[in-house]
Amino acid sequence: MTIDKSWIREHRTSPKFFEGLKNFMEIARKHVDSEDKVHCPCVKCVNMYRRLLSTVYAHIYDRGFLKSYTIWIYHGEKHFVSDLGYNSTPINIPTSNEMFDVIDDVMAEQNTNEENTDDEGRELLRVAFPKSKIPTSHYKAKKKLRKIGLGYESIHACKYDCALFWKENDSMQNCTICNESIWVDTTTKGTRVPQKVLRYFPLTPRLRRMYSSRFTAKDMFWQNTGRSTNGMMYHPVDGKSWQEFDKRYPEFAKEPRNVRLGLAVDHFNPFGNFNNNYSIWPVILTTYNTPPWICMKESSFMLTLLILGPRSPAKDIDVYLRPLVDELKMLWVEGVQMRDAYTNTVFNMCAMLLWNINDFPACSSLFGWSGQGYLACPTCNEDTSSIYVTNKMSYVGHRRFLNINHSWRESLLFDGYLRQDRVLEDSNVNESVLNTALMNDKSKDKKEARIDLKNMGIRPDQWPKEKVKKMKKHNKEENKKKETLPHASYSFKPIDRQHFCQFIKGVTLPDGFG
Repeated sequence: MTIDKSWIREHRTSPKFFEGLKNFMEIARKHVDSEDKVHCPCVKCVNMYRRLLSTVYAHIYDRGFLKSYTIWIYHGEKHFVSDLGYNSTPINIPTSNEMFDVIDDVMAEQNTNEENTDDEGRELLRVAFPKSKIPTSHYKAKKKLRKIGLGYESIHACKYDCALFWKENDSMQNCTICNESIWVDTTTKGTRVPQKVLRYFPLTPRLRRMYSSRFTAKDMFWQNTGRSTNGMMYHPVDGKSWQEFDKRYPEFAKEPRNVRLGLAVDHFNPFGNFNNNYSIWPVILTTYNTPPWICMKESSFMLTLLILGPRSPAKDIDVYLRPLVDELKMLWVEGVQMRDAYTNTVFNMCAMLLWNINDFPACSSLFGWSGQGYLACPTCNEDTSSIYVTNKMSYVGHRRFLNINHSWRESLLFDGYLRQDRVLEDSNVNESVLNTALMNDKSKDKKEARIDLKNMGIRPDQWPKEKVKKMKKHNKEENKKKETLPHASYSFKPIDRQHFCQFIKGVTLPDGFG
């Protein structure tokens, strides 16, 4: 029976499209899975996601039907192919956009044996793409990926993060510092399991691939031609740090194809709350040669190191950064010969690291500077101005950054001294100030803060006050003491909070800034 599919090219509001959609839903109803879901062929899902029938109906009605989906292989239609040597068995030939979903379906039906699963997947690819040269084994597939620069290097590490078994320590069987064995079990015969393994993805092959394509090579030249001309900053190339670097190293800046990199590192637990005894530290680089709409895309991020282990390396992370640091030094001092596919020329490419992008705890681990205690500021170092207040550290002395004639510099209300200031120690100052003004649950103006003012001998009008209240209990009068906090001039009263919230509610902001 021939199915009429001409309706998929009609407008969604036409009666023919509506009638064809109802017929399609009747067909789809017969091919739902155990969860009553079926592949959604709308123009956005493109059969990559399974949805409930009601959702599929709504998607197709609102978005339209995928016009390239002319053979309904996910909804019961068979396609017979006679030139692949499988004349007696109908097979489904998916489009390239649907290949990932087909592989997922096939893998889900196989057992958990990795080799058998790989064999089934490769067989499926060979049938689907008969003219392609699919590797015959998992090992050959990895080998081919490594040849084009998509592989990684496994480097064994000491159990206690002392050193890497790499370069001069490559042949070592025990750590030169703690004498711990490289292997989990030294008595195992055959393949032995290492204590820890660092995955290192070399940077140079990736940069070479970027210059091997005339499209990406053109983007790598953008920082030289796309600079701002109106004084506004749209890209790091328009910033002072970039320009100061160019003045300090004119030889590097002379070649616009030299690469500027940014490094980001942080850790996370892949098991969430289910397992606290595991840590992953990805080290990621991105290139700032490309336009702003490319350099910050996820596809432009380059994973260079993957540090795995039962615990965080913390201050010993420098041990694992050594392969990347050595390669960056080589790219800075010597460079590598690179072919530019856009201009069809060969040049010596150098690279440098512009800056790091980290939160404060990760920055402390990366630089080996403690992010806690009296000397936590990595900029001020030993000149950090700090005091210990109730149950926490407070970083003070910031009035010295005010104008020399500012009245606050001569005020004794802050900590009893001249030309000093006390500031909030919270990293998000704006949020802390707002919460304190609103006097909500996240306010910094709590009882402990008022006690700190009393201990420092400043602002006596804000000290906690004892209020005595007479109460009758069992026909006897008792005095009950209650400690209250005087209302601060910097916080809102209830009517003020109401007016402020009404004002914020009426503010209209651009999309994405709310």
